[in-house]
Amino acid sequence: MNNSIRCNNCKSENPFYSLNCENCKAYLRARIVNIDLWKFIGRLIESPIKTFANIIHAEHKNFVIILALLFGIKYFLNSLIFSQAFNLNIYSINNLLSNFLLCEGYFLIFISIFAFIITQFNKIMGIRNRFRDNFSIYIFSLIPLILAMVFLAPVEYALFGKHWFYFNPPPFLIKPTAAWIILSIEGLMILWSFVLAILATYTQSKNVIYSIIIGVLYTLLLIGGMIFLPLFPF
Repeated sequence: MNNSIRCNNCKSENPFYSLNCENCKAYLRARIVNIDLWKFIGRLIESPIKTFANIIHAEHKNFVIILALLFGIKYFLNSLIFSQAFNLNIYSINNLLSNFLLCEGYFLIFISIFAFIITQFNKIMGIRNRFRDNFSIYIFSLIPLILAMVFLAPVEYALFGKHWFYFNPPPFLIKPTAAWIILSIEGLMILWSFVLAILATYTQSKNVIYSIIIGVLYTLLLIGGMIFLPLFPF
């Protein structure tokens, strides 16, 4: 796989993330200092590959840790819902603080290990890349789920109260139409994040099959963790 940038001055090949040519020090692209969060979120809709390229090129990966912590909250809420819906750990709701910290810690460890493994695997595949770039683009691929938490969670609680998370009785028995609509929107946000994970990988690899495999793996590991993460019962 070749993700290099050719220098217009000396024609040498450089890593995709480079600002200056390694050989002659000429500029390869425009300099991007910071990530403009709201601007980048909007551009993820209209031109996701270009946006992921800009995230890789950004010198300061600002907002990435904040987004990771926000997704940790979403991870906790989804884990709580799955544990109740699938009757995996019905008493996990009794220890919310400990389970919240567990989910935050689990996700931060997971995304760090995943980004590290992808960085090493990319190098084996001939893709010159950096850990911090991979960490950032896969965090930004989760923007749809973060937006779902910010905008849907208040609606879910207003409509169903604790029953949306407690499933006693299930929200589908309280207001079935509203519950299925919200569930469908949540599903679309997961699908959007899945597509963004594929595009994030493609931005560097330029290989469709490889990008789909990584995107599927990333999404399955995230959802699997939400479902099977053992929460504290007491």
